[in-house]
Amino acid sequence: MRLEQTHRRRVRLALTPLIDVVFLLLLFFMLSSTFLDLQQLRVGAQAVSRPSAGKGEALVVRVETTSLRVGHQAVTPGGLVAALNRLAGGDKGRKVLVRPGEGVRLQRLVDVLEAIGGGGFTDIALQESR
Repeated sequence: MRLEQTHRRRVRLALTPLIDVVFLLLLFFMLSSTFLDLQQLRVGAQAVSRPSAGKGEALVVRVETTSLRVGHQAVTPGGLVAALNRLAGGDKGRKVLVRPGEGVRLQRLVDVLEAIGGGGFTDIALQESR
């Protein structure tokens, strides 16, 4: 008695469509996801037109295209934090209003905001130009 051997055909799976689907899913999730920026600046918008705070008068920093002023005193970018500390009397919780002038570039404004925040001041707000 002779048994016939049946040759089983091996089924080959085509991986190309599977790889295409995986890449499409990867592309979809990359484009639809939201990335968090952990280096964000937290600033508030000043709603009132006159600078005032609960703990005394707010410090006003005027950012112009070529100059920087704290109150009525012109300061250098390197001396900004020292001038704020001197006027605040060491009170880091004092409100600091940053008022950008006409034509000030955004990068200059961000540099000033980072310097103020890096100096330890926590209550920083943007005020629109008058």
